[in-house]
Amino acid sequence: GECHVKYRAEDSEGNRSEVVDLVVDVDIEVPSLELKSGTALILESEKAKDDQYLLSLIEARDNSGTVDVRVSKPLMFQSGEAYKVMYTAKDMAGNISTLSVSFQIK
Repeated sequence: GECHVKYRAEDSEGNRSEVVDLVVDVDIEVPSLELKSGTALILESEKAKDDQYLLSLIEARDNSGTVDVRVSKPLMFQSGEAYKVMYTAKDMAGNISTLSVSFQIK
């Protein structure tokens, strides 16, 4: 959103500038994260270990264009159990969003 900042300068002699109204566009919108269409919620155990594969299942968008997406996951898992993966997206303005996805391990 827009942020209006009004300011004026004054020197040690008491001279003052005119008031300046500066309008700054501030990015307050968090990135969006979602599973790519058609993504199966069942993972083979080898793919569950692969961060690049897990990141390929997610689509991230932001109004600033660039989004850094990271994945965190359990180190241990067993076949048939729920496997909870947390995705975190951060845009250039520092806005952060998260998405938690539960996969099944086969």
